[in-house]
Amino acid sequence: LYGFFEECHFVPGLDDQGHFDEQHFLKWIADVQALARECDRLSLTNETIGKMLFASPPDPDGFWMLHPIAKVLDSNASMRNGYSITITNSRGVHYIDPPGQEEDDLGDKYQHMADEAADVGYANLSTMMREEGREHHQEAEHLRTDGLRTEATNLEQKSYNE
Repeated sequence: LYGFFEECHFVPGLDDQGHFDEQHFLKWIADVQALARECDRLSLTNETIGKMLFASPPDPDGFWMLHPIAKVLDSNASMRNGYSITITNSRGVHYIDPPGQEEDDLGDKYQHMADEAADVGYANLSTMMREEGREHHQEAEHLRTDGLRTEATNLEQKSYNE
C-alpha cells in the first residue's frame, strides 16, 4: 500500500473537472483504512493519505481547502502529520534568505491559515498550521541572529588581518 500511495498525486473524490464528491471521498478513506488495518499499517497509511490531501483545492466558499478534507484532517493526527510533512517538503530546494523575510512571509501565511481554520471550528488543523507558522518565524529569527553573528565574525577577522 505504502509504495502505491507515495506515487499517487490525486485527491480522492475530486474528478478531472474539479468537482468534488464528498461521499466518494469518505468511502475511499474508509476502504483504504480497512485495507490498512488488515496489514497493520493504519498509522502509516493515514500519514500517507494526509500527504495526498495537501493537493486539495480551495473550497468554493474561499476557505483554503475543501471543507470535507479539512474535517477529515482535523479528526486524524496521523493525517495531519503527513500533511505537515508535505508542507515542509513542498518548498523543495530554496534560497536561504539571510534576513529571513521568506520565512517570515510563510510564517504569516500559515498563521493566517490557522486563524481561518479556528474561525470555522477546525481546532486541531488550526493548531497544526499555527505550529507551521511558529516554526517559520523561529527559522527567520535564527537566520537573522546567525547572519548577525556571521557578519560580526567576518568583521573581527577583517580587523585582525589588518
